[in-house]
Amino acid sequence: MPIKFTCPSCGKALRVPEEAAGKRGRCPYCQNSVTVPFLSQPPETEEKIEVEEQEGLRLVKEEILDDVRRCPGCGIIVDKSARTCTRCGTDLLTGQKFIKAATLARPTPEKAKVPPATFWAALPYALAYPFNPKGLVILITGTIFLFILDILSVVPLIGLLVSIFAAGYLATYMFSIIGETGRGEDEPPSWPSFTNLWDDILRPFGRLFAAILVSFGPLFIYMAFSAPQGIATQNTIHWLLLTYGIVCLPMALLSVGIFQSVAGVNPVLIISSILKVPLQYLGAVIFLGLIYYLPQFWGGRIVDLKTFVLIGLLSRFVFLYFLMLEMRILGLIYRYNEEKLNWF
Repeated sequence: MPIKFTCPSCGKALRVPEEAAGKRGRCPYCQNSVTVPFLSQPPETEEKIEVEEQEGLRLVKEEILDDVRRCPGCGIIVDKSARTCTRCGTDLLTGQKFIKAATLARPTPEKAKVPPATFWAALPYALAYPFNPKGLVILITGTIFLFILDILSVVPLIGLLVSIFAAGYLATYMFSIIGETGRGEDEPPSWPSFTNLWDDILRPFGRLFAAILVSFGPLFIYMAFSAPQGIATQNTIHWLLLTYGIVCLPMALLSVGIFQSVAGVNPVLIISSILKVPLQYLGAVIFLGLIYYLPQFWGGRIVDLKTFVLIGLLSRFVFLYFLMLEMRILGLIYRYNEEKLNWF
């Protein structure tokens, strides 16, 4: 019956004929000297043999034989002619691998990125959000994209279609920033893919149009009825309704971006949500004003073709920056006030 045992040095399972019991030999795996145990020991000699085996193993482990040596890296006995240890890869002549391995064995743990605890702590980082390496690519490509679309928008009929396409595509990206920020993402999303005209352009355009209509609808209705009657449009009522639209639009965009439906443009929901986070929401309103007025500021300084291209690109770059910033702030408002808003 073959004898099965394990090598005390490398732990590999060994199997030898019964005739080898009590003899010494070398492990075929680690080449260390081992003693083959007996298949069964007489009771009167069992304790004596066990002591002898332990003593033999101790001598094998402590003594460096003439044709073997100990690895300075992991401590196992290796062949004297070997250059590197087969277990840990240590250079047996210089020990350099051992020093490097020891250094790498205890790497400095990376500090977990802790998100800001409050909205106000996260707000300064939002200013740099569009300049994230990924966001910078969006800014550059988006600036060129918007500039080309604006040139094409002056062409009759084609301009209308181009404007709807641009607004729908931008709306898709705007709602994407809001949604991902609200879910805890801190990098700008990539440009959305375009696979379906209805889902990728027309439906987002409809949501954007609904948010604008709910916000500025009262102003549009007032102007439509007052103009034919000769009533001055820019009176107190006009400015109140304009203020109402400017204040409501950011929350309308946020609700549509989170709900992913025109069901989010409920005026009662919008107004009540604004009252729950008034101070945080004020920043979103301010940046919305910058989105509208900055392009007007640059537009009045065009004098020639070269200036037209330069100012056109610059104004769209600034517009896109503040647009991404606005959507980021809206997403942060939801992230840090999800329970307070209680939309779901």
